[in-house]
Amino acid sequence: LAGGASECLVKIGLEPQAARDYLVSGPPPPWLFMLDRSDSMKQCRPGETEPAGLAVIREAFLRLPAVLEKTAGGLDTPIAFGWFGTVAELYAEGCVEGYTPWMTMRAALDGDVLTKLSAHYDATYATNIGAGMALASTAADDARARDDRPAASLVHVVWLTDGDATTGTTDPRQLKQDQYILSNGSATITSAIAVGCSVKHDTVNALVADSGGYYGYAPNIDAFEEQLTNAALPFAASKKPFLLDVSDSAGERRLCFGVLHPGNCERLLTLYVADKTAVGSWCGAQVGYVDDIQEGKPTSSQLMFKFCEEADWESTRVENKATASAL
Repeated sequence: LAGGASECLVKIGLEPQAARDYLVSGPPPPWLFMLDRSDSMKQCRPGETEPAGLAVIREAFLRLPAVLEKTAGGLDTPIAFGWFGTVAELYAEGCVEGYTPWMTMRAALDGDVLTKLSAHYDATYATNIGAGMALASTAADDARARDDRPAASLVHVVWLTDGDATTGTTDPRQLKQDQYILSNGSATITSAIAVGCSVKHDTVNALVADSGGYYGYAPNIDAFEEQLTNAALPFAASKKPFLLDVSDSAGERRLCFGVLHPGNCERLLTLYVADKTAVGSWCGAQVGYVDDIQEGKPTSSQLMFKFCEEADWESTRVENKATASAL
């Protein structure tokens, strides 16, 4: 009798008030905004004289507080800005008066930093999206280390770009694969909002990969605020990631499904069970969620699979699903 793949519904129960309180406990997740500074941001639409992408990004700085204020972290959310052109860099401390990477939104408002950053923004480069992806991954890790946060804590990366990659990796399929590798196993949620005239939607969408983030299109500033609000909705209900550790015959892996909240707390997982041996007719797989709702500690649940004759397969599969649902 062979082993193989088995589907199990894994659900984290968020019905108790203690669970909902836990979701919004702890420090706010940092937000990193990755800004396209390529020449294409200066393109104008037919009949218009104002560069489409540049205008949206400059105004976007000023719209951020209204959106972040509605999240669980509010104006205490740490923020930083990165840019990518031919190369990619974080905006350095002092690039404008009062700016420090990972300052709170409240501090940025108090120092009128966002107005200064808006005036400071310009676009004069080629577009190396791959360099921006590598920077975002490193910056997310640095944000966690800076505040001594757990490796499994949330960071939200928001891209503003037209996706017109002109140097480095330009194939959307390769960019998506690279992004998946960079973010795999982490609690970095990537959202992307397409801006500008000639948007390469496949490329912009590739930045989200399978991180559980949001993809939107903002041809103008009003649309940008709406799209960013959509990207922020999960963060209004939670500060925690939906992150699972899985151990089965295929090995160990960590999977992230976005922000953990009542509308996103269950997944159908494929678990791999080894072939039956002389040891017995049962083989196990382990699924654990990183943050225990009650204690804030890692927990795991051992799932046992019974090898059976083909005629009994359907009933056993239902039994396995029910066992997994009890997490």
